[in-house]
Amino acid sequence: MMGQMETIDEWHSRIRRKHFAHNVAAAKYDQLNRYFGFTATAMSAIVGTSIFATLLKSPSLYVKIIVGLVSITAAVITSLLTFLNYSVLTEKHHTTAKEYGDLRRTVEKLWISPLTDEGLRNDVDSIDQTWCELGKKSPVISPRIWAEADRRIKSAKKASRK
Repeated sequence: MMGQMETIDEWHSRIRRKHFAHNVAAAKYDQLNRYFGFTATAMSAIVGTSIFATLLKSPSLYVKIIVGLVSITAAVITSLLTFLNYSVLTEKHHTTAKEYGDLRRTVEKLWISPLTDEGLRNDVDSIDQTWCELGKKSPVISPRIWAEADRRIKSAKKASRK
């Protein structure tokens, strides 16, 4: 059976992992949102410029096909951005990461606080309740993002030992 400090250490490790994972997820979805947003904007600008240029002369069939494909691709990317809603996912993961960070710091305070039975019981109950609520409302994290978070945690541990 784990003692109080071992339990606190285990909780800290698990909460820290979730904190890292949601930060990684927020960064990943923000990156995807920017990439697809930039691509769609650039393609739309190319199509707009091409159409303006075609007003001056009649382009070849090849140019019309290319402009049409770029236009359709820009529309598909814009639709995907709307459907996948990366900006909302970024914000949800960012908010959840902040809340897990707050919870992690609450657990860290237990390391430096005098542990009385009543105080510890209240703190543990509060942490447990907050953790359960966070788990219920947290967005899903993909296995790939969990793996990235684990790599970053391992790297941070190595750096702190140096």
